[in-house]
Amino acid sequence: MSEGKNKKKEHYCSTCKEPFHFQMHRSWFVKYGLFFLPIRKYFCARCQKAVYILVQNVKNEG
Repeated sequence: MSEGKNKKKEHYCSTCKEPFHFQMHRSWFVKYGLFFLPIRKYFCARCQKAVYILVQNVKNEG
């Protein structure tokens, strides 16, 4: 019944092609200056790289 509600899309590191496991806090500028963009910051523990990703909300039908 509520299987698809909390479904998140996995994002992958462009360097090592592993999925990100950690979501980091955004900087003040990104949070308040670019609030209208759905940007999230992820960290790859394997290659020690932090990247910003433009995420898209997945809306369930029905």
